[in-house]
Amino acid sequence: MHPKEDRRQRTGTGRLTHLALQNSEIIVDVDFTQNKRINEIINTPDQFSAILYPGVKAQEISQNNILPDPSEEKKINIFLIDATWACAKKMMNISTNLQNLPHILFNNDKPSQFLFKKQPQKHCLSTIEATYYFLKICNQLKIEQTLRREDTMMSVFNRMVTFQMENQKQSKLQKFLS
Repeated sequence: MHPKEDRRQRTGTGRLTHLALQNSEIIVDVDFTQNKRINEIINTPDQFSAILYPGVKAQEISQNNILPDPSEEKKINIFLIDATWACAKKMMNISTNLQNLPHILFNNDKPSQFLFKKQPQKHCLSTIEATYYFLKICNQLKIEQTLRREDTMMSVFNRMVTFQMENQKQSKLQKFLS
């Protein structure tokens, strides 16, 4: 998580994602190259680490066997960057340890439901949305069995978006009436 997200966004999608995922962890930094905790996770021999991040290096998760077979019994660590898209790009550019991880992505034709924030491109999603779609695919591929707990995560996200949209409408109405 970018430090700005950590300081300013107490109810941001990264924090909501963390609260919804049992074995998740938030690690705050900008350059993770020398981050002790990140390197500890990456360098643990019986674990597989990858980063969910779009780009030319990324492989589509459902079409490539990039994650280890469940029979290998390796713990899978998936890193997600929680930041604005501009900050996320910078974080990836300077964090050489994250750059060297396998990059994974998933095909998504659904636009972001983060309606009160503008996404830079059609395929861009918030952290919680990316996690939701990723977990759904992992369940389909039988890599993970979440028992649809990710649906609860999206339900909370949708309620947050609805709440924000209603507050924006109310604020605009009050300005109009004043």
